[in-house]
Amino acid sequence: MNDYYLREGFSAYYVAKREQGYNFEEKIMQEQKCRSILPFDIRRVDEESFYYFKISGYLSLYQNFQDKKKSVNDYKKMYQDIFQAVEELEDYLLPAEGILLESRNVFYDEKESRICFCYLPSRKTDLMQQLLDLTEELLEIMNYEDRDLVEYLYHVHGSISRGQLPNCQYEKEKNIESSIEDEEAILEIEDKETLFLEGEMESKQSDKWYIEIAISVFISAALMFFIGYQLVDIYQLGWRGEKGKILVFLTVTSVCNLVYLIRKVRLKSDHEKDTIILTDEESIDKIGEI
Repeated sequence: MNDYYLREGFSAYYVAKREQGYNFEEKIMQEQKCRSILPFDIRRVDEESFYYFKISGYLSLYQNFQDKKKSVNDYKKMYQDIFQAVEELEDYLLPAEGILLESRNVFYDEKESRICFCYLPSRKTDLMQQLLDLTEELLEIMNYEDRDLVEYLYHVHGSISRGQLPNCQYEKEKNIESSIEDEEAILEIEDKETLFLEGEMESKQSDKWYIEIAISVFISAALMFFIGYQLVDIYQLGWRGEKGKILVFLTVTSVCNLVYLIRKVRLKSDHEKDTIILTDEESIDKIGEI
């Protein structure tokens, strides 16, 4: 007899045939009250025994996940519930292969937002194969417009196909990707800060040059004025006293200041050329990368 659903008054049951010889597992299931396993009774019908799993108030996983609004987080939680159930069964020395993982006989508790399982000690099926079959069922009903969900479920399917439990590996890869993105963001911020500081330093240096050049121009203009004044005075009154020494001093000072001014202007011009060349090289590099 195949498994079937039964309604008795206001109660609903998932009925599965019971095999003899599994008293140890049944005793643990009944006495330890595993949270992930549905409560059940054992009944005899026509000299055969059956498990009656109580499913009143539950939806099958298939019914629950037909809702297209289910997000990738809902699917992640489902797999987490499965792994937690496996761990709980192992804690009670129950082989995890005994749980049923078909979407129509895994049940969702809406009140507690968790899934529960039927456990049949006599019907042990490879866990990874059950997970693979369940994932393929979910691939048929999932919302393909949700890119994150599509990526996640196909990743899960690939992991299980390779014999790996999916969640840990998927989260590990996501964490690595997230760490790389964070590092890139930090480096980008540091680069911007460096460029800002360099630009600020260049701005200050440029301001300093402009001030020095302006002062030098002012001094040159003042010296030229005094030299002109001395030449006019000498022309009108002739060489007297210290006039010649003053003129020589002013001339030498003016020449030195002019040389200093020319040097500053050339340094400023050379720096601007280097900046333009560097900017052009960076632009060429970026174009090459594109």
